[in-house]
Amino acid sequence: MPTGSVVALRYTSTSTHTSGLTNIDIQQNISLKALNTLGLDVSADYFVAVTSAVELLEAVDFARTHALPVFVLGGGSNVVLLQNVAGLCIHLAIEGFEKEDLLVRVGAGMNWHDLVLATLKAGLFGLENLSLIPGRAGAAPIQNIGAYGVELAERLVSVSYVDLDTGESHDLPASACEFGYRDSVFKHQLKDKAIITSISLKLDSKFEPRLEYAGIEAYLAERDEPITAKAVSDAVCAIRRSKLPDPARVGNVGSFFKNPVVTDQLLKGLKTQDSNIPAYAEAAGHFKLSAAYLIEQAGLKGLQIGDAMVSEQHALVIQNNGNATGSDVRQLAQEVQDRIRTRFDIDLEIEPRLIPG
Repeated sequence: MPTGSVVALRYTSTSTHTSGLTNIDIQQNISLKALNTLGLDVSADYFVAVTSAVELLEAVDFARTHALPVFVLGGGSNVVLLQNVAGLCIHLAIEGFEKEDLLVRVGAGMNWHDLVLATLKAGLFGLENLSLIPGRAGAAPIQNIGAYGVELAERLVSVSYVDLDTGESHDLPASACEFGYRDSVFKHQLKDKAIITSISLKLDSKFEPRLEYAGIEAYLAERDEPITAKAVSDAVCAIRRSKLPDPARVGNVGSFFKNPVVTDQLLKGLKTQDSNIPAYAEAAGHFKLSAAYLIEQAGLKGLQIGDAMVSEQHALVIQNNGNATGSDVRQLAQEVQDRIRTRFDIDLEIEPRLIPG
């Protein structure tokens, strides 16, 4: 839990968008170290945890009334807090799981893996390949999270959010989310303008395994067990745990860089240097490369600046060895980008959100 001063004030909104029936506790100078999985020791000028859409609306009203910038923090698993957070940090803790036939509506604060397990328990399928992805449900559409051949965009129906400018609530259909590879409208037109309160998904009552990734198929074949959704979920969890350091033990945000997409011409040039470089066909003569492979081939595993280090377990991970600062992390990421650009003529894009950007 965050630590800091006692309650600074108790605020009840008078906005027409709120009920006026609840009030929220606004705290000052709160440490966010326990609320970001990289474990960076930064603080927020003002902090509030909200557990409902009404409380969120009141928090937004407080920020607007006091002309404070707003920063939204969910599970803290896809954000790098480079310095102290100015303004109001709103910690989303909105829970909730509602099922109606094949439709599921969940609060933005629900742990993503708990959501996957809940759908399996309810006899609904389609999210099993997305098991053990860290973070909360509300962050899933921002990133269009994906793993092992499945992306959220395949299952999302709509997103409910609060407009920071007006304080009004909206429902956005999936077709308007402009999904791409780890991308969405929430990183562009709605960046810093929308706070997601819930998401709706459409799942299947019949399990159809997605085993395109050889790792899953090999894991299941070794055990010679029936291929069920739970078995696929367990396989994904086991593979992820074997590859990625546990943020509960070693501070990290998972994959720090996106897999780059390159032209056929650039790939041909790279193949002359390394015929084994893995490449996966994309649209229009483009290919997706493994950022982890590039980083490893460049000999960057174990590279360290301050207490930030490129993980020796997985090259895509930058970890906090205990007392890393935001500056350590940013300098290390820049060094990796520079070396990959020099060696391969490829620009690696950072996947987590940098605050400030």
